[in-house]
Amino acid sequence: MSLRYKIIVAIAVLVLALGIGGTLHARLTLSSISQDELEKRAIAVTNDVASYAPEPLLTNDIYGLYQHISAVLATNTDIRYIVVMDPKGSVKASTFSSGLPMGLREANAVPSGQLSSVKTLNTSEGSMVDVAMPILGGDAGTVRLGISKEPAESQVAQLTFNLLALTGGVLVAGLVVAYVLATLFTRPLARLAEAARAVGRGELSR
Repeated sequence: MSLRYKIIVAIAVLVLALGIGGTLHARLTLSSISQDELEKRAIAVTNDVASYAPEPLLTNDIYGLYQHISAVLATNTDIRYIVVMDPKGSVKASTFSSGLPMGLREANAVPSGQLSSVKTLNTSEGSMVDVAMPILGGDAGTVRLGISKEPAESQVAQLTFNLLALTGGVLVAGLVVAYVLATLFTRPLARLAEAARAVGRGELSR
């Protein structure tokens, strides 16, 4: 392989290594940040519902509680469900139209002494961040809230694609520049080498 193409290959490998390495690092970092922010938001919304729930539960205003959780669901498109249960685990209000899905009740419970429990659940609608939070320390029941990870994951995937596309663009531009520079740098060396070979053949005029 000539020196020119060695230079081009070296630059291509460097651009690919930096581009792909940077993209993977950015994806991992953004995924971690996105997960943390999603969990914080899910906890905050669940806490708001848990703070609102005691009064309608104590006054048996189940319709008012249902209206509240329905309004929360409507204004947060990535929230997939909100369930309010009494201390015995019976559903008092839910955004599920056909009852609690099988296994959801048991999938997340708040350990004694903790303020909340956050778990990632795989459901028929994709991956969810599920939050369980006691109401009045558990004496009035529990709030369960599920928020989809799909929108956040889609944003990370789109950014990853953009970074890979940028890497591809930089690679093409780098190869063009590398070819031009390699040609400019190696042409005098090639002439010098040819002259040396000519002198070796006795062509001293070269």
